[in-house]
Amino acid sequence: MLARIFFCFAGLLVSISLNPGNSMAQDREATPAVVNPPLSSSLRQTLSLDGDWDFATDPSNVGEQQKWFEPGIPLPNKTSLRVPGCWEAQGVGGPGNSKPFTPERSIRPLGGSYMGAAWYRKEASLPASWARKQIWLKIGGVHAQGWFWVNGTYVGHDARYCGSYKYNITDLVKPGERVVVAAWARNDVPSRKGLMGWIERFGGLYRSVELEATSSVLLDDVWVVGDLDARKATVHIKVRSTAQSRDREGASSTAASAQEPSDASIDILIKTLDGAPAGKASGVVRLATNGIQDAILVTTLDPFRPWSPEEPNLYLAEVVLKQNGNPVDGWIERFGVRKWEVRGSDFYLNNHRFFIRGFGDDHIYPLTLSSPPSRDIHKKHLALAKSYGFAYVRHHTHCEVPEFYDAADEVGIMVQPELPYYGPTPSAGSLEYFDPKKDLEELYIHYRRHVSFATYCTGNEGHLGSPIDREVYQFAKNLDPTRLVLHQDGGANHKDNSDFHQGLHIPWAPGTQDSSWPFDAHEYLNLATDEDPRLAEKYTGAVNAPVSEDSFRKKLSKTGLSWEWAMATLDAGNQLQSIYQKRGLEQARLDPTCGGYIYWTIVDVGSPSAQGLFNQFWETKASTAAFFRQFNSPTVILARFGRSADSLIGAKQIPIFTSGQSMNVQWLASAFGSQAIRGHALFCRLKGKEGGSLSGQLPPVEIIQGEVKPIGDFVFEAPAVTKPAIFKLVAAFEDSSISNSWNLWIFPKMNRNTETGKRITATSSVFAALKQRYPALQELALGAASPSPPLEEGAGESTHSSQPHADSLSAATDLLLTDQLDAQAINAFDAGKNVLLLKLPGIAPGVELGWWTIGPQAGTAIAKHPAFGDFPQDGFLNELWFRLLGHTVSAEDPVFRDVDPLMVGRGSKGYLIHVFQAKAGKGKLLASGLDLLSNNPESVWLLDQFIRYSRSPEFRPEGKFDPRNTLNTRKEK
Repeated sequence: MLARIFFCFAGLLVSISLNPGNSMAQDREATPAVVNPPLSSSLRQTLSLDGDWDFATDPSNVGEQQKWFEPGIPLPNKTSLRVPGCWEAQGVGGPGNSKPFTPERSIRPLGGSYMGAAWYRKEASLPASWARKQIWLKIGGVHAQGWFWVNGTYVGHDARYCGSYKYNITDLVKPGERVVVAAWARNDVPSRKGLMGWIERFGGLYRSVELEATSSVLLDDVWVVGDLDARKATVHIKVRSTAQSRDREGASSTAASAQEPSDASIDILIKTLDGAPAGKASGVVRLATNGIQDAILVTTLDPFRPWSPEEPNLYLAEVVLKQNGNPVDGWIERFGVRKWEVRGSDFYLNNHRFFIRGFGDDHIYPLTLSSPPSRDIHKKHLALAKSYGFAYVRHHTHCEVPEFYDAADEVGIMVQPELPYYGPTPSAGSLEYFDPKKDLEELYIHYRRHVSFATYCTGNEGHLGSPIDREVYQFAKNLDPTRLVLHQDGGANHKDNSDFHQGLHIPWAPGTQDSSWPFDAHEYLNLATDEDPRLAEKYTGAVNAPVSEDSFRKKLSKTGLSWEWAMATLDAGNQLQSIYQKRGLEQARLDPTCGGYIYWTIVDVGSPSAQGLFNQFWETKASTAAFFRQFNSPTVILARFGRSADSLIGAKQIPIFTSGQSMNVQWLASAFGSQAIRGHALFCRLKGKEGGSLSGQLPPVEIIQGEVKPIGDFVFEAPAVTKPAIFKLVAAFEDSSISNSWNLWIFPKMNRNTETGKRITATSSVFAALKQRYPALQELALGAASPSPPLEEGAGESTHSSQPHADSLSAATDLLLTDQLDAQAINAFDAGKNVLLLKLPGIAPGVELGWWTIGPQAGTAIAKHPAFGDFPQDGFLNELWFRLLGHTVSAEDPVFRDVDPLMVGRGSKGYLIHVFQAKAGKGKLLASGLDLLSNNPESVWLLDQFIRYSRSPEFRPEGKFDPRNTLNTRKEK
């Protein structure tokens, strides 16, 4: 996203000293740890410390001095808090607004708003069976920073970017006895975790805390790298020897630890997830004294099942470490095999061209604030995203928790985490936190085990600077050649610092982007609508409802609109999102050089708009999964109407036709499934909701995998209809699930006779526009200038007007058509006539949603009302209305508070009325800002409906309007 909010270095907030106090000796060695793994070996013994912890805030930062970490020192004002979970989600500090410090931020109302220091303490019993074991404290995650003690002894400080770490505490504990773990957490200090603090720099232990017992020689880390072409797996093993660790009596913790290093053996068994053997390997490792020894073992995989989003196959590597033939430690590692690369100007996955169907994620968790450390929750979310066709996610300037990657491995979603930098600025603020190589290496070490981890990125929309940009790129490629590298998403990406670059964030014409190397669309579409107060009751956790029903009604009260109208405009905004989702993604796929897009975003960010595909609770809006998959699957059928290269950009291509009109559809396929399309015919059918259909077939085609290719034209004549009708054009490949559909509108040919327009009078400008359409239309005869009426009630004496006025309308005239409420119209009202006003003086909101922020158009609702007759409208702004939409009046203007609105929009200018009716003096008014004077079929037909209604007994408005508040004298604010 664009960094419109500039970062302020909040030195005052971090002025409290972070220097170690007297209680803090030197940090113990912190080594990488896997906390809460999806699977674990029976040779490992783990004690979870999750659950209730004693908790106390420390706003004056006296806890360290008063030794709140000591087991015997009571915590003042102690309460209980759940771990894992941030304290804001548990109400600490009471309600208040968030105080984020990231360069981009979202201020939201919170249920808990405490910012400062706090203490956690947990007492547990160590199993007696852990005697003569090495015992480790494992910290899943603390934010923003944390300091840890065990039984009153300082262990270490955690202020890291993304890793989980463990500390050897063997000498501090006694198996069979109680152990007390204390943590001092602060959220008033800088955080390296980037956009995890988008809403709030939350505080607390947000992932699990564990105690673990191992042998003195242990498997310190295991990860597997697959080789797709060789069909092999390389198992990387780090074996740690703790020879110098001391037990509680000061003696060496094992007899073996006092000996010279010896050999250990490693056995590896590879299985598929369903338990079938798939490979094995074994080897011997020479142990180091109190250190790490690396071992690498290779095995062939049979059966060979590569990992991809379409088929997320995983294997299990069961690793057993033995000494003297006896198992001493074990590890179970899940892994997948995939090959992710660029070749020339294309992305390739597993030797096939790949189209990135990605979504953006801004770390939005209204219930928990911090990402839930739950594989099940993330699997549910990612499975929903995948059901909509997505295969890739970008995490804006942050790295998700490991449980997210576990879920992505299983579901089949490729992940692009990002370092926490905006250009060269660390999200933590101070330049002392600028160390992209260190951050990237930490990301590699802790997440290399995940096959879903696809792409490194150093930040958002900027440039680290040179030559550090090239150095980081080479560092990443040397460290990990199995993944792609992007310098900064939407930033200064060049061929010497990135594997690919970004195109536009809005639809573009094919062939206008730099296709000499791969690109995808950055933060694509970002379709801004308003937040919905009907969701308020769902905000029961960390984040309070951003828009309550009361606050929403208060704003609404400035208008004369009902609650139902307001809700209809919100729903209409979701429908308009759905329309542009289809148009935008299809337009990107029409460009054969485009490598993909990152749809922005998967859920509503909320500030500054609700622009997500889903709301913040991962609930659907207007687009269903079946609808969305039509244009967001590996292979998609595309259509160009009229063979226009930029056919779907903005509102340029409108699928509206007249009976008998020749319709030409050029069919294309964007074929990025795992297989080529061979010998499949394309069937197409045009079907009306009320009957009538046409069908056609194109010969069997052959489309190479990874190709965007025209496959033929379908030319037909728009069917005859007696009234406007909506049709669905469906195209599908035979014997496949690949299909797509489009709504088309077909209008009858207009038949006019010499009587058309009889008993209707029009002012001169309207008469000039409509005299050919309505042969019997009469032009209003003009008289001499006369005093005009006051503009408003109590406006004082009349003033002389230079405008001509009407002679009395003929008694035979039923209706006056005019484009302004001037003296002619007011005379008509005074005569008890009906007036159809064809122009409004306010803003024209257009039909396109804002990008990221709310624009003038955020949804327009249309009443199911007799005024629209048989016009085939669905109650919301869609392509049928794109050429019709014109000017409006503000619903907040007191002049219009009492009218009957028939078409209402919302957006950055508030509520806007497009069409309304009202009693006006002795007459009646139907007013429209729509473009009804053009010769487009929808304009012609809708004007006919308005004229019919205005002359019918159904024209019985309840609302009121003072015609002397002349519209064309009022200016929109």
